[in-house]
Amino acid sequence: MNRRLERVNVASLRVAVISTLLVAVVYALVSMLVVVFVTNNLTSQVDNRLASSLNVYERFVPQFTANGVGDSGQGGLSSPPLVWWVFPAGVLPNGQTQVTNISDATPLPMADAGVTDPVTIQVKGVDVRLVGTHVVTRFGAARLLVGFNVDSVSQARSSLIFTETI
Repeated sequence: MNRRLERVNVASLRVAVISTLLVAVVYALVSMLVVVFVTNNLTSQVDNRLASSLNVYERFVPQFTANGVGDSGQGGLSSPPLVWWVFPAGVLPNGQTQVTNISDATPLPMADAGVTDPVTIQVKGVDVRLVGTHVVTRFGAARLLVGFNVDSVSQARSSLIFTETI
């Protein structure tokens, strides 16, 4: 009789361990799907704003100044866009190759000046979602690049991962 109880005890422990592992795996998969869904949704919102801003700035030069790339207040979905015009060397009268609406004149890394589709890059250690196109200005051909600080998307993803881990 005692052996029978031991077998039942071992079997019930095995069922409990397998059930716990199965629930943990399902929870991990659902958590990953939530993180991917939220990140894609927020990034899609930023990409839509980028596309509409790019369309506007192709026709009209922005008449505002954005704060520095990493300033507090930047990074929200309602923060102003960061705009760069990149010219070939020798085109601008002052010898520069970039004009921007950013108050501290943060330059865009030249490696990212050829971007056409939305991509996330680092500018001064800050995640910036960037898109660009060719435009013709009064100085000649240039690249127009519009970006948004997407630290809020990165923070939301990190917070979500941290919350799901706990």
